[in-house]
Amino acid sequence: MMSLARRFLIVATVVLAPGMTASGQYRLSGHVRDAETGEALAGANVRLESGAVTRGVAASLDGSFAFANLRPAVYEIVVSYVGYASHRQSLTWSAEADEYVVILMTASAFDVNPITVTASRAPQKLLDAPAAVTVLEPEEIEARTALTAAEHLKSIPSVDIISTGINQSRIVVRGFNDNLASSLLTLVDNRIARLPSIRLTALQLIPISNADIERIEVVSGPASALYGPNSANGVVHIITRSPFDAPGTTATVSLGENDIMSAAIRRAGTITPRLGYKLYVQYYRGSDFEFSDSTEVGARQAAILAGADPDTLRIGLRDLNVRNLSVQGRLDFKFLDRGLVSVNTGFTQGDNIEASPTGAVQAKGAIVAYVQGLFRYHNLFGQVFYNLLDSGDSYALRTGDLFRENSSLFVAQLQHAYTATDWQRFTYGADLFLTRPDSKGSVNGRYEERDDINEVGAYVQSETSLSHYWDLVTAARVDHHNRIDKLTFSPRAAVVFKPRPGHTLRATYNRAFQTPATNHMFADVIGQRDVFQGGQLQPLLGFSP
Repeated sequence: MMSLARRFLIVATVVLAPGMTASGQYRLSGHVRDAETGEALAGANVRLESGAVTRGVAASLDGSFAFANLRPAVYEIVVSYVGYASHRQSLTWSAEADEYVVILMTASAFDVNPITVTASRAPQKLLDAPAAVTVLEPEEIEARTALTAAEHLKSIPSVDIISTGINQSRIVVRGFNDNLASSLLTLVDNRIARLPSIRLTALQLIPISNADIERIEVVSGPASALYGPNSANGVVHIITRSPFDAPGTTATVSLGENDIMSAAIRRAGTITPRLGYKLYVQYYRGSDFEFSDSTEVGARQAAILAGADPDTLRIGLRDLNVRNLSVQGRLDFKFLDRGLVSVNTGFTQGDNIEASPTGAVQAKGAIVAYVQGLFRYHNLFGQVFYNLLDSGDSYALRTGDLFRENSSLFVAQLQHAYTATDWQRFTYGADLFLTRPDSKGSVNGRYEERDDINEVGAYVQSETSLSHYWDLVTAARVDHHNRIDKLTFSPRAAVVFKPRPGHTLRATYNRAFQTPATNHMFADVIGQRDVFQGGQLQPLLGFSP
């Protein structure tokens, strides 16, 4: 017979064996959810890595996942899901107990729901914006060789581009293109980048390098409620790379048709952990397209017959050699936990032919320069900048008259955002625009001493989360123009419906406006000489045609 001790050993083995087998083997479980909405991400790929061992599962319909038969150790949890940034999390599991984790996934900034700043003048998700916004991300920008940002904008719906040369263009959103295309607001790092006074969006004269563009945001709709005058057809906002986020040296050289040669170098880094710098230089040249203006040809022939020296006569003297040099420098200083002070300056000098309402202009040594200072601290933003245009030795090709333009634009802006509750947020601010034309009598003529323009405006925007699916955005702005008697009121309203992640339906109402520029009110320039080349009819008519 079996001894009592042996029987006891067998019974103990049968009873304790399951516990001994499971000893040190536990369960790791969790859920995968959207970080913003909290909704489950069904089908998310979850990998568990420990040393050379990797295990993977797909999250179920409720976003749950589980790994069984695990021992406490150090693990890497890697989660991926289409439209979201990959999530990697370290887990040091020391307690002898089951473990539970919640993985919060953030919508990818490059695929589905990037953070934008243009539609509401404050950071927000693209799908929450109260306007149609298109974002060009670094991958698309870097894959395209471009002399100016116009090449990138060609792929955006609702953008109309007229090319007037190898580096000249006129860009509008929602139609109404013309020689000046002044209804589209163009920004670079929150700075108005149109030429002062004439409001020309000349992208070739904006000191910016293709290698320095982080992204381009295009708001294809009226934006006066927040940006004020002359944004009736939308906003193009070019955002450049921060020296903190994109340090290092980048050099590019490219060649193309029309003898195009382009070279650029960008250098960025940090002097201290809180002080960063950025410097870039770009130069390109090429041969522009040949074009014959019959008005120029006729005026040139008439002037030569009248005794003008062909070697010095500027009428019809087209220089097809395009040259462009851009230089920019920037210093960023971080203070406290979320503060930033940035000082930015640059210039572009260019030679090319520009279209104008009174005929083509030969730009010779034209310079666009600027200096900008801005600060951010939590929800407070402010900036001042000064833009300057010096037309150099430019002249009108139809008349040969020198084109003098030394205009400037000074802007001061202040904005604050206030979150009242979890469902209510206000954004409000004020803008000051001071335009100072100076054409030396060549454009504004007899009005030269009384053509200054002063504009001031204030706005407030309310963003209300009505429910998990509905948002209401309303805004109002009032502007004063010193050449207009009445105040201008710009309302805005938008309802945003989000039935599920990745889907948005908007219903919007905007009223936008343009104010008269100096050339609208004070232009006093001859577009074409009279056929008699000297005003022989003046004694008879009392004026020269």
